[in-house]
Amino acid sequence: MLNLNKIFDYRTGTVRPFLKHNTFDSVYRDKSSLVVTIGDSWSFGGSLWHLLPENSTSDQINKFRVDSVFGNQLSQMLQADWINISLPAMSNLWMAEQTVRLNAILKTLPYTKIYIVIALTEVGRELVFYKGAKFKNINNLVSELSKQVENCILSCAWDHRCKLIMARTYVNDTYPNLKSSMLSSSWLEVLIDKPFSDNCVFLSMVLDYIEQFIDYPDKKELLQVLESAEKRIELLESSKYNIQIPGYKHPTPEGHKLFANYILNYC
Repeated sequence: MLNLNKIFDYRTGTVRPFLKHNTFDSVYRDKSSLVVTIGDSWSFGGSLWHLLPENSTSDQINKFRVDSVFGNQLSQMLQADWINISLPAMSNLWMAEQTVRLNAILKTLPYTKIYIVIALTEVGRELVFYKGAKFKNINNLVSELSKQVENCILSCAWDHRCKLIMARTYVNDTYPNLKSSMLSSSWLEVLIDKPFSDNCVFLSMVLDYIEQFIDYPDKKELLQVLESAEKRIELLESSKYNIQIPGYKHPTPEGHKLFANYILNYC
């Protein structure tokens, strides 16, 4: 059994204190296949604890979260073991770095089939932690950060056992060089059962800082970014498959199941 904390980057400061163990999720069923999910709070199972009674114990909360998330549900559908390399608030570059670490240990994994599902989030979260970066404009920011993620993931050499599946939570696709692995619909599009009618690549975490990252902010451009984010938030608020609590709109257990079923079509 892998010691995940020694291999992958676990940042305890980003995880809510009710979690009993500082570790990534893993379920071993003694199967010949493995599902690895890499992502942020959506893949982690954010807000699911709000559906439980207030007096629920940390063990009850953790079990409900792990049982509910799409990665575990998908692994059960595929009769596979499962590892979830996901943490709240993490960036796409962090996910790409974990993918490289996974690629480096492939030879040690005793599986005949390995499914790697990366659920990308909004562009730019890495800048929230490293605020010194500057870009010419918003398009330049999106392009440069997306290329960093692409290059990191494309540096991986997958063997014949591996199936790489790229996904997105609630934003549009900004990764042209990952098209061959990218699912056509984002998680949110699956939940609302219709495609996006506009473009949105920033939302919750990055919007408050976006102006700091641009050398010469264009007010019209910034307004368009805000308007697209508001429309995307409206979609999240209209979805019955997203938990409706202030500040967060993570998927419900049913929303996780819908996404797992959608991904199953590509496995």
